[in-house]
Amino acid sequence: MADILGTITLMGSGEMAESMRKVHKAILSRISGRVRAVFLDTPAGFQLNVDEISARAVEYFQHRLDTPLAVASYKSKQISALEAEQALIKLHEANYIFAGPGSPTYFINQLRGSSVLETLCKRFAAGAHLVFASAAAITTGRFSLPVYEIYKVGEKPYWVEGFNFLEDLGVDVAVIPHWNNAEGGTHDTRFCYLGEPRLKRLEHDLPDSSVILGIDEHTACIIEPTLRQCHVQGVGQVVVRYGEREHVHPSGTSFKLDELHPGTFDREAGAISPDRPPSESIQDWDAETQLDEQIRLTGGLLADPATRTWGVSSILYFLLELARKVAAAKETGIDGEKIAAAEAMLIQMMIHWSGYESASNEVNELIDLLVAVRTDLRAAKRWELADQIRQNLAKKGIILEDGRENTTWSRAKH
Repeated sequence: MADILGTITLMGSGEMAESMRKVHKAILSRISGRVRAVFLDTPAGFQLNVDEISARAVEYFQHRLDTPLAVASYKSKQISALEAEQALIKLHEANYIFAGPGSPTYFINQLRGSSVLETLCKRFAAGAHLVFASAAAITTGRFSLPVYEIYKVGEKPYWVEGFNFLEDLGVDVAVIPHWNNAEGGTHDTRFCYLGEPRLKRLEHDLPDSSVILGIDEHTACIIEPTLRQCHVQGVGQVVVRYGEREHVHPSGTSFKLDELHPGTFDREAGAISPDRPPSESIQDWDAETQLDEQIRLTGGLLADPATRTWGVSSILYFLLELARKVAAAKETGIDGEKIAAAEAMLIQMMIHWSGYESASNEVNELIDLLVAVRTDLRAAKRWELADQIRQNLAKKGIILEDGRENTTWSRAKH
């Protein structure tokens, strides 16, 4: 990947529900500078109410997320050259691309070989965030489920070739949203309306290299390529399934991207029964492992002179990620020396980038973020680390003033 910031967020459903608002906010908060969010309407392009779906998305972003949302309208390959160009311009500028309900196969058929698909790939490689829900989420893997053809038309279960956005990450998956669907009442509609018999048949047709990534309704799986981690948010869980064996990840937990590989199922001790949530010891191990990985990754960044020329958004991302991993590890009570080493590295990162030369507005954004990190540390009663941030900023002529409601900063007069 050319940029460290791009993520892929896969939602099981409820993409415009209150349950997913925090997920959208979490991804939007990663964007430094102006958010350029775009809704791609292609998955529902064949529906008569496609414009209503787009309008609901725009309203949701405006009123629930306080964020403007443009619509890149590419309803089919048959639209005019002018309409196609207008959609491409919006996608070229986007750093947050959202697509959702409709038909997976229609989405695939309209975009396959198109400039729109090429643009999506380029924007993701450049650091844009892809947020795909429901039908759009199905298309992201190597294999996609033609759910309408199977469930509505009654065709025998089969796979179609997906967009395979995760190929460069070494991941071979079939994404199935609506994993826990219960609309059928008296008949089994789990696994995106397949039911268990059809799911097992489809599993048999997958190559040995593939796993299934199941995502419950009103649940999201956020994939971070740089850290090779997946985070689960929402009300349900994410399931990694291979040969009827499952690793289950409840909301609020994280797992390594490498788990989306059949080899992880050879270690039966690592498999989690779908009826049993992870124990406390597994969660503790996960937090410590995350911190170890973040320390390793950060050490490499500090040793690389090229990182001093990074953009401010990349700098802020790694500062915040290390701070978050330290806080999470601290809560689990892991070794104090490791925590101290990570905190020292956080200070080292700030020193490393404190001489960063950029446009003044970007420097201001960096200072704002450091102040926000310090506020969070103070709220968590991490006074020593908060004081170190103040002291290091003071060395660079940045003076902080703690008020009753917030902290302001100013440059020292020389």
